[in-house]
Amino acid sequence: MTMARTLPSREDTALEFRCACLRPYVQFLENTYGADKAREIIAGTNMPPDYLTNPDNWVSYGYVCRLLKTLVNVTHDKMAPFEAARLYSTRASFKTLGLFLLHLGSPRTMYKLIVQFNHLWNKISEWRLVSMNRSKCVISVRYPRHKQDRNNCLALQGSLAAVPHQFGLPHARINHSKCACDGADACVYEIRWTNAPDRLWGWRLGLAGVATGLLAGFLPGWAPHLSLVVAAFGLAGYFAGRIIDYQARLKTMYSRIEEQA
Repeated sequence: MTMARTLPSREDTALEFRCACLRPYVQFLENTYGADKAREIIAGTNMPPDYLTNPDNWVSYGYVCRLLKTLVNVTHDKMAPFEAARLYSTRASFKTLGLFLLHLGSPRTMYKLIVQFNHLWNKISEWRLVSMNRSKCVISVRYPRHKQDRNNCLALQGSLAAVPHQFGLPHARINHSKCACDGADACVYEIRWTNAPDRLWGWRLGLAGVATGLLAGFLPGWAPHLSLVVAAFGLAGYFAGRIIDYQARLKTMYSRIEEQA
């Protein structure tokens, strides 16, 4: 009977990737195969499951590639690294940045911070924000001393696609224009996302409702206690405008989905 490994090898614990980065793949295995089977699969990669599930531990890039290859082998799906990262990347996956995620307000700021602070969970790649606007950015990732792995590239794309979902928005669309696996100097990811509606119609109709209520104050027989009607007009206008904003957002989302189909 083979004894389960209790300590990882020195080679597998090089300070290259925080285990927090690997939470999506562990969670994917647990949700797909159950907790016990997931631990068995992880143990089969010569890594103690308890070590891997501690987000403050570190593993080598070589181990990350081995884990992702195992993910592909057990699922028989070459896109498994992408889907696992896209579906299970959460605030916890971004470690310290996750504490601020709810207060950032937009995917745009989150992408900026991911590039700026990636060294908190990754010591071997160089991230650069090539360009940025309100709903699109381009990020390059370079590995100066390591060779990019296809599965790792797919996992990165899935993680980047997951960012808007943390804000309750659809997943981002990734266009991978250059890949280090194919000889490029860096992987280049063009990321597009849908922003939350600006609520313009909500505020416009809300103000219009307040104005209507105030004008009603000049009508004969208007009593001061009826000032509540002003607030009622304002709220009615605001919520009517929010419905218009929401419908506009849905129309934009559906049109973009059709473009991708």
